[in-house]
Amino acid sequence: MVIGNARADRFWASLGYAQTRVRSGFQVGDQVNELRVMFKPLAGGTLAEHLALVPRDRPENAL
Repeated sequence: MVIGNARADRFWASLGYAQTRVRSGFQVGDQVNELRVMFKPLAGGTLAEHLALVPRDRPENAL
């Protein structure tokens, strides 16, 4: 989700999603954005389990 989109932020938070990290410098065409990577556990999973399986979502990962 693009940071600064308050409406989208409220929407995803209301569905139980939480931020795992921020990605800076994400370019689409001529526009460069900061993105908020969101996570919601499914089937009883945890954030730690997700981050173990998806390293790119770890806060310290520099993409």
